[in-house]
Amino acid sequence: MQPILMQNAFAAVLEDEPKYQQTSLHVEVLPILIHCDDCDKTTEVQQYKFVCSCGKPSRNVVQGEELLISKVEFID
Repeated sequence: MQPILMQNAFAAVLEDEPKYQQTSLHVEVLPILIHCDDCDKTTEVQQYKFVCSCGKPSRNVVQGEELLISKVEFID
């Protein structure tokens, strides 16, 4: 999911539910990493070009597609 979509959805919930006004959302975007089977290297994707540093294209994404909720805090 795109971070901006997540933030917009969260903002919509805050508008509709006043009881959640004290909540916050922090989004950390990780770089997209691909792994090349030809040279066995992991490379960061630059400008949406899924090409290894060796020059070979790769579809093997090893980081950047996950959504992980790392912390939820509730205050009474």
